[in-house]
Amino acid sequence: MIEAYIKDNCIQCKMTLSLMKAVGLTPVVINLKDVPDLVSRFKSEGILQAPVVITDNDKWCGFRPDKIKTLSNIMPKQVEI
Repeated sequence: MIEAYIKDNCIQCKMTLSLMKAVGLTPVVINLKDVPDLVSRFKSEGILQAPVVITDNDKWCGFRPDKIKTLSNIMPKQVEI
């Protein structure tokens, strides 16, 4: 499972979601404005930029094409029916 915590009008968030879509990944997208308690938790963990991406084995923030590429190589491709 992939979770992407995003902010409105965030170019890094848009780029992350766009690249994920291009490589066949479908994250669960959560807007940070809807979970303010998580914003505080992320800040306490030193995560100070969006998006925050959480997978079963990794967590990162910001636009990370290297992480998305690695993730696309290990995740099964999701097929829309």
